[in-house]
Amino acid sequence: MSQAVNVVGLQEKLQALLVGKIEGNKLVLPAIPTTAAKTIEVLENSELDIGRVTQLLEGDPVLSLDVLRLVNSSAFAPKVPIESIARAVSMLGAKRLRTFLITSSARQIFVSRIPEVREIFSQLWTHSVGVAVASRQIAVHAGFEDKEAPYMAGLMHDIGKPIVGIHLLELEKSVSRWQQSKWIDPAAWLSIVEATHRAVGIAVAKKWKLSAQVCDAIEDCVEYDPGDRLSAANAVRFANALAKREGVCVGDVDMEQVNTVLMIGRSILGLEEEAVDGMSSALHEAVREFG
Repeated sequence: MSQAVNVVGLQEKLQALLVGKIEGNKLVLPAIPTTAAKTIEVLENSELDIGRVTQLLEGDPVLSLDVLRLVNSSAFAPKVPIESIARAVSMLGAKRLRTFLITSSARQIFVSRIPEVREIFSQLWTHSVGVAVASRQIAVHAGFEDKEAPYMAGLMHDIGKPIVGIHLLELEKSVSRWQQSKWIDPAAWLSIVEATHRAVGIAVAKKWKLSAQVCDAIEDCVEYDPGDRLSAANAVRFANALAKREGVCVGDVDMEQVNTVLMIGRSILGLEEEAVDGMSSALHEAVREFG
């Protein structure tokens, strides 16, 4: 009983802390790394300046290698290996490169040096990748006009979780100084994060100047909206359930609820079972390659 009381107390304290910081504009949110931010700014121009983008990327060896890894992946399957950043930029195009840069920036948030949370963060990232890829597949099969917004919404739908997780660690230490080396039970940790992450995720998306469609999807993906059938939120709702069905998730899953969400989503989005099977395959392939 004492543990349950402690968990409730931690949740209330964390929620109060986060809400207060968000409302007071005092919550420290992660920023997009400098090179990625500068490159995205250049990509916002109407014409792709390959020379300037190449110059920026070549100044960041790690990011350059990630870009080359992407264009040489099975998603692009070039006939000969691509070794030039300029060629890679040309192949990707402005929209796809911008998506990749935000993906790369988001991935860094899911990395932790703390052993107790490292594995959970890794699993959260893998889940996010799976949901993003499935959301893009849904957009293709359901006839969305914008294919990248659902992908971005799927990638970002859980972005608040690792941020809340770090705040939770700091809070637990502050309220239990005599137990600073003891991490809260993972199941309890997940329940607290689940209850508090969404507002933080929306705040991050707004700071990164993502579209209103992506911000709305982070907030609304917990329910379907039949009135806006081809919304990013509906795509993420379905993709999230699909990832859980395929075991690409963190924590316990209510499979009956998952199947209900998938059944309703297939009807709303007009998806055939064959298409859903293809999404499952793409999800697993993406997790193996980029998770």
